[in-house]
Amino acid sequence: VEGPRGKDFNMRWIASMVADVHRILTRGGIFLYPWDKREPGKPGKLRLMYEANPMGWLVEQAGGAASTGTQRIL
Repeated sequence: VEGPRGKDFNMRWIASMVADVHRILTRGGIFLYPWDKREPGKPGKLRLMYEANPMGWLVEQAGGAASTGTQRIL
């Protein structure tokens, strides 16, 4: 299927943040962790100290961005 930008897009989820970030760094892409609409009181979560901050730092060093959706996390 052609995407709106004239490219094919696909989704991948490896269930390992390190592997997901490695794939993004080598192939490009985006990592999202939204909350589940079935449980609105339980938001999607990445632990800042040992997940979001270290991976965000690597992504930003490679020229990408790491954000909460509204502001930078670093």
